[in-house]
Amino acid sequence: AVLPAEQGKGIGQKLVHAFLKRASMQGARQVDLTTDLDDNEGTNLFYRQLGFRLERSFTTPEGREMNQYLIDLS
Repeated sequence: AVLPAEQGKGIGQKLVHAFLKRASMQGARQVDLTTDLDDNEGTNLFYRQLGFRLERSFTTPEGREMNQYLIDLS
């Protein structure tokens, strides 16, 4: 997470790109992540703008609505 005062400066994007590069260098072909669906449009938009695609939405056993995203590294 990036501090609210620092958001919008590209820090999160740089962190995600560095992670994806490292994952690719170590042989990963895909990365998936899960984030909250409800009241979280900024985060969901952030990952979509980075190239993640929505794989599925689901509800946890506790009733939490989630989105699962996937990105191909190849």
